[in-house]
Amino acid sequence: MITMAADLPSIVTSDLFGIHVNTATEWAVAWRELIRIVDSPSFAAEGVQDTAIRFLLLLPLLTDPDVPETASARLMAALAVVGAPQDTAPITAEHLMAHLTTRSRHDPTWASPLSGS
Repeated sequence: MITMAADLPSIVTSDLFGIHVNTATEWAVAWRELIRIVDSPSFAAEGVQDTAIRFLLLLPLLTDPDVPETASARLMAALAVVGAPQDTAPITAEHLMAHLTTRSRHDPTWASPLSGS
């Protein structure tokens, strides 16, 4: 499921993946949704069509800590497509997936202790 914090003003919009994206909002994507978006480009729309590049561009939006065991292999293949050295792509993929699936989460509705609210 894609979720977005709509409490930020709309500043810039783009149609990068055939999906209208408000770049002033926060996006969160589960693994299955990420793969659905990556694997189904709209050839009628402008934007990135290559699935490896789409995957790498959308991967930072991943918020799903439960990814399949094939996730690192998919990332390694995408890195290879864009020219990553074959001897470093596997460890890079493992580190990136570990970072993405274990990073702390922030709910934009939480009050910040720094803001005084």
